[in-house]
Amino acid sequence: MERPKGVIILAILNLLAGILGIISSLLFLLFGSIGTVGGFLAGQADFTGTSFVMVITAIIGLVNSILSLGVSYGLFAMKNWAWAMAVVIQFIYALTYVTSLLNGKNILGSLISLGIAGFILYYLYQPNVKQAFRISPGVD
Repeated sequence: MERPKGVIILAILNLLAGILGIISSLLFLLFGSIGTVGGFLAGQADFTGTSFVMVITAIIGLVNSILSLGVSYGLFAMKNWAWAMAVVIQFIYALTYVTSLLNGKNILGSLISLGIAGFILYYLYQPNVKQAFRISPGVD
């Protein structure tokens, strides 16, 4: 079966997200590390704490970005594990956006992002897409 065009788009978007995420995470890690060490040496506890949070955020972002690259590869190669990972990632995103909505933060952005995550989930569950990934029709 031919690879659906939407899967190619999702793979490219995951590839771009992975590459840009790695770059930004490495920059966050660099500046967060400098700030943590500098704040520690200067005795600035507030600055050290904020910079340490940057380092933790960078590490999480780096892991996320590497996973995006893996999903991109899997989507290009039509691996059924990539379909499952893409579904899980979109559910996590959707939950994150719902949480943002409930907290009243960035309502418009959260609504748009929730709509995109919902559309991607809808697309991934289309029979032709599931069939292309050799996912059983009963799998939800």
